Amino acid sequence: MTSANDSWLQRIQTVGTNLDHQEVKVVSSEDGKLLSREEIGEICFRGYHVMNGYDDDAEATAKVIDSRGWLDEAGYLHISGRLKEIIIRGGENIYPREIEEFLVTHPDIVQVTVFGVPDTRLGRV
Repeated sequence: MTSANDSWLQRIQTVGTNLDHQEVKVVSSEDGKLLSREEIGEICFRGYHVMNGYDDDAEATAKVIDSRGWLDEAGYLHISGRLKEIIIRGGENIYPREIEEFLVTHPDIVQVTVFGVPDTRLGRV
């Protein structure tokens, strides 16, 4: 989280710093190895602000919160993409952020969000 005392660039170019009494780490999305803040990986959180789980869905909870309480999602962090929002369409990886960045270059588009929906033939579209 950023604060009013942070510089203008820190407020617009980062997602801020970790909150008090909470933990954050960056891990490799391939093998779970701990990475430095400067490396690109998956951001994980642990603390009182992390949900206990999905209501009546232990399987979905186990996919996002590990046995030690880390939620898969420390200084100033920069978000470079959304790993879990990759759209795999018939074996092709589609990155919503790239499509969004292109679409907002159009003068009539102010804001856009791209997301995948299930498709029986291609997986997601």
